[in-house]
Amino acid sequence: MFGVKLKRIKLKDIEIPINVEWSKKQLDLIPEIENNYDPRKGIITISLSNKIFDGRHRFLILLNKFGNEHKVIVKKIFFSKRVYIILIWLLIPILYPLSFMFKNKK
Repeated sequence: MFGVKLKRIKLKDIEIPINVEWSKKQLDLIPEIENNYDPRKGIITISLSNKIFDGRHRFLILLNKFGNEHKVIVKKIFFSKRVYIILIWLLIPILYPLSFMFKNKK
């Protein structure tokens, strides 16, 4: 997929999230994530500047268990979902009139 890259990175290179709230379900998953972080089940997703988009809880669990020198596989994305939405909204005024032009040619 365009704009996505899997990468092995040290936990210290990822920006630590603030104000993370924990639900009972997330607290129950701590032992499973500590013993078996599986990127196929839920990968930590970060931006180009190493801010976490998804996986804050997984990151904090692994950081607490293994320390900041531990390496994990993360998904590094070049564009956030917000950027894609903004691009679509910017393209709508261009694409909408074009759709009428192609529809009327039939």
